[in-house]
Amino acid sequence: MTAEAPKILAWLDRGFAGSILLLALAAPLSIAGTQTAWAFALLFWLLRLFYVRPSFTRDGIPLAVIVFVGLTLISSIFSYEPEVSLRKMVAVSLVSIVFLVLSAVKTDKLRRLATIILLTSATFASIYSLANAAIGRNLKVLKMTAESPLRAWGIQENDTIQRADGVSVNSPEELSAAITANSSDGNVDLKVYRFEVVYTYSMPVGPLSPLSEPGFLGITEWSRGRDVRASGFYGHYTTFAEALQLVGSLALGLLILAPADCLPGIASC
Repeated sequence: MTAEAPKILAWLDRGFAGSILLLALAAPLSIAGTQTAWAFALLFWLLRLFYVRPSFTRDGIPLAVIVFVGLTLISSIFSYEPEVSLRKMVAVSLVSIVFLVLSAVKTDKLRRLATIILLTSATFASIYSLANAAIGRNLKVLKMTAESPLRAWGIQENDTIQRADGVSVNSPEELSAAITANSSDGNVDLKVYRFEVVYTYSMPVGPLSPLSEPGFLGITEWSRGRDVRASGFYGHYTTFAEALQLVGSLALGLLILAPADCLPGIASC
């Protein structure tokens, strides 16, 4: 090891720990951000191999993860569609996060910091979702006239119009403006939410169509949409719910393991 090696290793350790903290921050907020942080952490771990020999334990969580990955790989090789199954191993490789965290988070200070960042990030995502539910998003059509052209193209009362040609709309005026701006090609695609299902309707609209006037849409009563499930920053409620369940389990585990004198109102055992 050269004289510069300890300095390089120190910087690699800082980058490794910083990537894990970034991962904790991004996990409740963004899949892409989480994968980016994971990729940086993996890169720093690989670079550290030039200076430090990794050590692996053969018991506990590491052994369980190794067995899981091994069985998954075997089942992929012998599946009915090995090509499809082996491509799915890319997602399975994310379990390497377990080893990366175990390798990087070795001090109580870093553990506490990573936990605080993770819980704070999840709390922020939850507050954001609650604020969205309170304020509402997009255009919910409560009532339309019998002659409304929206009826002819499949829009029903109590539908929530989310986008017009990719542009988010929150009022009849914004819908009319989106139609005016995007009707040059003769069609406007409306993304509509209805009872847990998202539909797309294509409306043939000319450049001089009266649909560009808010009154011609025939919307007599509307509000902001509040019936869409919370999805945080993920854009999908299933992923958001799973992330919150995992973070909630972590918070519950920390509460159970917390010393009694750290919990106000609870007597020491």
